[in-house]
Amino acid sequence: MDTSLAFLNKLPDLRGYLVLSDGAIVKSEGELANKESMVNTIHKILATQSPLPDGKTANLSIHYSDYMLTISRNGKHVFVVKRGLPLP
Repeated sequence: MDTSLAFLNKLPDLRGYLVLSDGAIVKSEGELANKESMVNTIHKILATQSPLPDGKTANLSIHYSDYMLTISRNGKHVFVVKRGLPLP
């Protein structure tokens, strides 16, 4: 799976990411490396969404003052990406 995740390291202003499958961390890097505590929070957020039809993707962005989290769900994988925001 590592080669198929190479695109994540090319995202601009990347601070870290988590890849989840069946409630477990498959891969993590940067500021989100091994953030087990975040997994339950992500699943609670996703539980508020409707089920996805096959082949569809759902995205959610949460903005803070200096970074943003993007949560993308597609099939059995959930991608959580932390990216820096430009300073005002």
